[in-house]
Amino acid sequence: MISFNTVVDDLKESANELTTVNTVGFGTISMLDANQQNAVYPYVFFRPLTSPGIRFGQPMIGGRTLNFEMYVMDVPLLTDTDMVDVMGNTELIGYNIISKFYDGSYEPRYTVSVGSIVPIFEAFGDRVGGWVFNLNVETDPTGITNCNRV
Repeated sequence: MISFNTVVDDLKESANELTTVNTVGFGTISMLDANQQNAVYPYVFFRPLTSPGIRFGQPMIGGRTLNFEMYVMDVPLLTDTDMVDVMGNTELIGYNIISKFYDGSYEPRYTVSVGSIVPIFEAFGDRVGGWVFNLNVETDPTGITNCNRV
């Protein structure tokens, strides 16, 4: 089974590979503050959510699902048109990050789906705009134990 660490590392790597992203972070909502992360925008932040885990059954019902929020944010200028530009650019960044799981090197190992995207107009220490992508990451549950059984 692909470890949680590997899933998070792959999500972060996919974001870090984009030249349009300056900072990538991971953690709880309290760590989303740009000052906590020393963030330079555009900023991508992954937050784990409650997940269904593995669906057991006879035979195995499905894979293992982990849920994340992916915040894609930037700081607009003080014009209305710039906020529209920020919303458009951050939406594209989000889909570019996810695209590696469909047609990139992660494609055979994962199924990633987007449950929804929600606009952000917030002040996490900065006035930001962007999107929150609700991601469902499904992996194969094969090899779910690392235990040596007697």
